[in-house]
Amino acid sequence: MVRVASDPFAPPATGRLTLRVWLRVADPARQPPLRLALEGPMEGGQYFRFALLGAAPAKPITAGWAEYLCNFDDLPLEGLGPLRIWLELSGPGEVWIDDVQLFNLYFTNNERVELSKLIALADVKLQNGQISDCIYLLQGYWPRFLEAHVPLNPGSLDGERLAGRGARRGGDSQDSKSDRSGLLDRLKGILPPWKR
Repeated sequence: MVRVASDPFAPPATGRLTLRVWLRVADPARQPPLRLALEGPMEGGQYFRFALLGAAPAKPITAGWAEYLCNFDDLPLEGLGPLRIWLELSGPGEVWIDDVQLFNLYFTNNERVELSKLIALADVKLQNGQISDCIYLLQGYWPRFLEAHVPLNPGSLDGERLAGRGARRGGDSQDSKSDRSGLLDRLKGILPPWKR
């Protein structure tokens, strides 16, 4: 058994962590048993999550370099101590490992699609003057999550345009309009340009 471990690091405030690693094997017919794991002390015990790659029934590793992702999106927000990631080859085999990275704000393709739907719906509600419906959408889980964890570019033209549009229609104060349009900008900012 061979294990490579990271130095301890502080748990992310987002409650999410994605491990991205590039792997390859010499012979895809001889899959090694590889485990990607996250562990750390926690109030009342130990936090431990893992994913298996390589040997069946796990996802096989290819002969060419390929990216593998392991999402840990249920991290406790309180009581979790320093975390450590490790990769463990627990049986015979050989695997090449490169470019190991951690992300606390990585969004899956499904999450990006859902965020793009939310952006489109909020934008339609805003354009049609349905301010209360737009506000309702922007007070949901994802907008609140993004507001707490994704910084907004202060010079955003979209934010200024949306705040100005709301001011012409009347309704809430200028400050609250600016905050809500900032949430919409945060949502748009995490999507690739072709999905905005």
